This record gives sequence, structure tokens and C-alpha cells, in this order.
Amino acid sequence: MGDREPARGVCLLSPGLLVPRAPSARGSRGLERGRCRRGRTIPRAHPDDAIPARAVVDRMVDSRRGGVAPLPARARSGRSTMIPPPWILVILAAGGIMFVAGVVALARRRQQQRSGRLLQADLPNHPGMLLRSPRFRIAGRPDELRVLPDGRWVPVELKSRATPRAGPPASHRIQIAAYCLLVEETTGRAPPYGLLRYGDGGEFRIDWTSELRHRVIDVRREMAAPYDGRALPSPGRCSGCAWRKSCDRAAV
Repeated sequence: MGDREPARGVCLLSPGLLVPRAPSARGSRGLERGRCRRGRTIPRAHPDDAIPARAVVDRMVDSRRGGVAPLPARARSGRSTMIPPPWILVILAAGGIMFVAGVVALARRRQQQRSGRLLQADLPNHPGMLLRSPRFRIAGRPDELRVLPDGRWVPVELKSRATPRAGPPASHRIQIAAYCLLVEETTGRAPPYGLLRYGDGGEFRIDWTSELRHRVIDVRREMAAPYDGRALPSPGRCSGCAWRKSCDRAAV
């Protein structure tokens, strides 16, 4: 009996050992260095670039054959950027201009429906219409005259001061009421209201009622009556009064 070869043991591997494991970061770096030394470097794509697996495989095969297959345009240029044609930009710009013009026209139409269309304005170089009432012997120029859709006029008085917190004072109400009376005497139609507008944007609508009309007429009668001396003359008051030249009790 000669030398017999020792029996070799048979090892059964568990199924878990046959399943390939995901390479670790250290193993991936070593593998990549090895491929670089061999001259076969596989390009790494950006995570956001959706390159099909088939394109990578074809590039590997072509590199072994001596040729290099070009990657998709998205992979070469990174993230794709889409620039719209110029005619689309022109259409968008024209649409924006038309939209803004429509909004302005709508706001103007709403203002005209609320306060009427501007008929005339009393400007320094272009005085407005002088309204007269021979019966009541009063005259005046409203700052603005507006026309409602039904044809009636609306007087507007503009004040440079801030809006009064307690509402328009009595003198402002009487002034716009006098303009309403002048409009009624000039056109033959009573205005529905008068507008008081202040420098900070505040606005009050003074309804033209029969009560307010009687109040204006009463004030006009008081002004026509002889002065009863209720206001004591003084240089401070009389120096800035517009009626001091025709007043018989002026202090200056």
C-alpha cells in the first residue's frame, strides 16, 4: 500500500454567503483606484442626471473595443436649461400690458359709476365753470363737476387738510351744500349729493336733501341781513379777512 492522499474535507457554504454584499465606501475607493491604474475609468454621473443603465454598459463595452461612446447631452452638460423662444416672451409681455390696462380701465369705470365722469375742473390756468344763481344772488366755482350716468351733475370740493376725525365741519358742509344749490339752479335738476375730498384721501358724501337746502337758504338770508356785531373786530382777524375792504367795522 503506497502513500495515500489524505482525504479532503467538503465544506458546505451557507446560502447567505452566496449573496453578493454591497461594497463599502473603502472597498469602492480601492476598486476605483484599481480601475484608474488599468486605464478603464467608468465616469460617475450626477445623482440628478437620469442616465439609463444601458448607456453606461454600452460605454464600458466600447471602451474595451477602443472607442468611446458619447454620453447623452444631459450627462455632458449637467442640468438641462430650457430657454423659451423670443416670440413667447413677446406674447407674455403683451399679455401683461393688456392685463394692467384692463385693471386700470376697470378701476376708472368703477370710479365713474360711483362719483361720475369728470366734466370740468377748476385749475389755476384754466378756471372752471362759474355757477350763478340770480334768485339767491350767489355764485361759485366748484373744484370739480362730475356727471352721473343719468345726466345729473355732482359738485366736488377738494380740501388740502387731513380728514377730520369727527367728520366734516359745519362750514365745509354749508360750502358743498351751496354748490349743490348752484347746480340745481343752473341745470334745473337737483344733484343727489355733493362730495368732500381731503388731502389724505378721505371722502364724504353729503346728501342733498330738502333740509340741507333750507339750511343753505337760511344762511344766505343771515348773510344778507345787517351785521349784528356778534364777532368783535380785531387786527388779527381783520387783517386776513377777504371782506375787510367792504366791511364797515374792519379794525384795519
